[in-house]
Amino acid sequence: MITVRLIAATLILMMAAAPLPPVGAKEGGSPAAPLPPVGAEEGGSPAAPLPPVGAEEGGSPAAPLPPVGAEEGGSPAAHPSPAAPLPASGGWAPLGTAPSPLNAPVRALAVAGADLYVGGDFVNAGGVDGASYLARWDGQQWHSLGRGVSAPVFALALHGTDVYVGGVFAHAGDVLNANGIACWDGARWHPLGRGVNDEVRALAVAGSDLYVGGRFTNAGGSGGTRYVARWDGARWHALGGGLNGPVFALAVAGSDLYVGGFFTDAGGRPDADYLARWDGQQWHPVGGGLNGPVFALAVRGTEAYAGGNFVTAGGDPRANFAAVARARAGAPQVYLPLITR
Repeated sequence: MITVRLIAATLILMMAAAPLPPVGAKEGGSPAAPLPPVGAEEGGSPAAPLPPVGAEEGGSPAAPLPPVGAEEGGSPAAHPSPAAPLPASGGWAPLGTAPSPLNAPVRALAVAGADLYVGGDFVNAGGVDGASYLARWDGQQWHSLGRGVSAPVFALALHGTDVYVGGVFAHAGDVLNANGIACWDGARWHPLGRGVNDEVRALAVAGSDLYVGGRFTNAGGSGGTRYVARWDGARWHALGGGLNGPVFALAVAGSDLYVGGFFTDAGGRPDADYLARWDGQQWHPVGGGLNGPVFALAVRGTEAYAGGNFVTAGGDPRANFAAVARARAGAPQVYLPLITR
């Protein structure tokens, strides 16, 4: 009995002393090989990486999806150009998803309700027929205004449902003698008298009047309409003898019209350098004038903001291309730079 117990104890000690074989090794054999990488066949090479999403297994990566509206494998679709989804916040969004909604530069914009009117050098807007130099974007797609005009558009202005268009064109739709200025009433084109004798660069509406500025020296045959004129809905009028150089910008503030351009005399006032004010009866200089041409104007209350190719405004050398002319009680208008350094 004692002998049997000794033999059993000896066997237990021997089993405890021997190390356990590695997981997967056969008893008394070599250690098991490491597990193959995920996806590899046992004993083979590691599995190749997964193909890109959309690629066939073992093939090349999938080709990118065709543009929205294009047939698979074909060219992008022609008009109409559906609106691209707006970015979540703070980003830009194209007007239409065609590769090129417009095929040349834009020079003028005007907004009326949900519609955006666009003028410029283009002859194609989203593939729409007749969108020559002028088009309307309704938030979803492009539209022509009749058959458009015959040459580039530089200025747009809105009055009710009427769209006034200025540029270097001779024709507007079926109107063959528009001569730089025409009106679209939503259905057809109308001339403004006999038009002007050179290009229109700026438009502004004040009540029932349309002010027009540009490189012309005659509007509708009326004398004194040098570079600026007023259309009252029936005929052209001069503004105190006009100016001695082209007009590039107009802005209305109450009963005043601010005029900017490349002139140094307004109605005989030799101190109206590049910017002047018309009060409905006569011309006035603004501050002490500028030392270079004005290309952009905006008004807010009694302030007129001017931008252009000038570095001094009213003698202040800190203007650097932008300044505000501010009216002060009991004092003439004075210039202030937008940024003081």
